Amino acid sequence: MADPWRLIVEDSDDPVFHLASLEAVWRSLDEGPAPETMILRRLSPCVLLGASQEAAREVALGECSTRGIPVLRRPSEGGAIYCDRNCLLFSIVCRRRGSLGASPEEVLTGWANVLIEAFERLGMPSGACFARPNDIAIAEKKVAGLTMTDWYGIRSVSGSVLIDADLETMAAVLTPNPEKLGRHGAARIADRVTTLRHCVSPELTPAAVSEALIAVVAAKCGITFRPEPLPARDLETAQTLRKQKYGHPSWNRVAAVQEESLEET
Repeated sequence: MADPWRLIVEDSDDPVFHLASLEAVWRSLDEGPAPETMILRRLSPCVLLGASQEAAREVALGECSTRGIPVLRRPSEGGAIYCDRNCLLFSIVCRRRGSLGASPEEVLTGWANVLIEAFERLGMPSGACFARPNDIAIAEKKVAGLTMTDWYGIRSVSGSVLIDADLETMAAVLTPNPEKLGRHGAARIADRVTTLRHCVSPELTPAAVSEALIAVVAAKCGITFRPEPLPARDLETAQTLRKQKYGHPSWNRVAAVQEESLEET
């Protein structure tokens, strides 16, 4: 049996702290003392940009400001996503030993299959599939997304699962390229996404989704989990990164009206 993995279920719903704490975990694994880790969290409403995206092209910044929704930049690539408490975010953080030869597509395909098995455990009907490059879809609608990052000696796979969705807010704050929607046969965001509650049960809870995901990861990886809080060392690193990077305008590169609010946090 492999050594237990650390399971961190974040108490904070602060999206800036989430981004900072994720990099803190990356650092602790890269430097050696921490075990492989799975992180689960749900955030207050926010938009998370991919690391290389231009905010003005992907997001209605004025609408976000009016609604008090922060626009933040992830350390990972991928598309802009809207998150709230009905979206489950997870990250798997491992050292890259033995996996350096695996292509990003192989890694994402493998973890997409983990998500699909977890959804089936919850009662999702057959038909969910990996929609390349990084979505899990059912009936051609996105229900989850994945991203992978290699960072020095670690590999991180993160995902967002739409347990439910405030489609009105999502459509108001995200401005995807119409051509991108068209490639998926959609004219608007509501045509492009679905939710687990729609596919499985209106009563489906975040706790049930978390439990299914944990169980499938444990079975697939042949591991056990040891629940732990974020250790003091990582918490200190996260607080520094929160102030100097993820809460700072120079990292997020968004409109001045939001930069002022970020500086106050």
